[in-house]
Amino acid sequence: LVMNTAPTVDPPQYIAIYQNNNKRHQSKATEHNMPAEAEKWVLAAVGSYNKALAKTSPAKLTVLSIVIYIIVSKMVCLRALDVVDCFNDLKEVVFRFIRRYFGEQLGIDKALREARAGFLKKFAEREAGVKVLNDRLPTKGHDFDDVLKLCKDLAGINSDYTKGQYSGCVYHGGSEYTEFINKAMALHQWTNPLHAGQFSGVRKMETEVISMVVKMFNGTEECCGAMTSGGTESILLAIKAYRDKARAEKGITKPELVVPVTAHAAFDKAAHYFGLKIRHARIDAATGKVDLRHMASLITSRTVVLVGSAPNFPHGIIDPIGEIAAMGKARGIPVHVDACLGGFIVAFME
Repeated sequence: LVMNTAPTVDPPQYIAIYQNNNKRHQSKATEHNMPAEAEKWVLAAVGSYNKALAKTSPAKLTVLSIVIYIIVSKMVCLRALDVVDCFNDLKEVVFRFIRRYFGEQLGIDKALREARAGFLKKFAEREAGVKVLNDRLPTKGHDFDDVLKLCKDLAGINSDYTKGQYSGCVYHGGSEYTEFINKAMALHQWTNPLHAGQFSGVRKMETEVISMVVKMFNGTEECCGAMTSGGTESILLAIKAYRDKARAEKGITKPELVVPVTAHAAFDKAAHYFGLKIRHARIDAATGKVDLRHMASLITSRTVVLVGSAPNFPHGIIDPIGEIAAMGKARGIPVHVDACLGGFIVAFME
């Protein structure tokens, strides 16, 4: 784009620039001397290039630049004939280019600014009645009563989750249940599960919960588990385990995972964190379940895990877990079932 709008340079000037640069490398003169035939070729090539640029519109040059970039930077992808990945790369490059150079004209930048301003306005309105106790580390501490009052004020600007309508966000069991779990947590407030020798009671609770869950899903004595802070951490740790297992047992250094497009976003996060390539299988438009044929087509020699949801996060639909399990077993690939949101209910369904 810059060259298309800049004045053209005469071919002799290119030769002069080359010769000036060559003088800086006299110690390697034999490597930099331009043969007469090459000089003639450069003169002709640069002249033709200038003429072509002068006749090319900015729009055509833009398209040409994108095509050249994709071909050069994605040569490995093209050699592998990975059509899907190449198409996805093309979409990403085109969108990034449009976003960068035409974001304002297309209203993208404006929409982002308006969204950000809307969030800030909403937060400001909610927090308007709360006094700022500190905006930096205080030189003197506050009384317990002052801190508790601030906590109550901050709790007052939260949404009222007791009325429901927060699916997947808050699991509220009523005020009596809240009072009960607060008492239970108070008894173990200062325990550290990392030091199981000192806090055996916490370790025992964890092992019993894991045992209960294993039996809920018809696991055997060979099954095991781990307690995490939530669904995202569970997925992150699982994907890391599949990656490490494949590297140790199969020598796979460029791991991939295949997930339904409806799988939880934490799988994309895990792929990003741990250096895996994620492939998204489309869903059946009629059932909302993962398309098994498309999932099978995405499997390669580098696939370290297949993923199914029971149920999936966006629609609450259960993927064909049995068929995915059979697919993985036939190919020697582990299968991960994400039952984070609703899995405990599924265990009791008939």
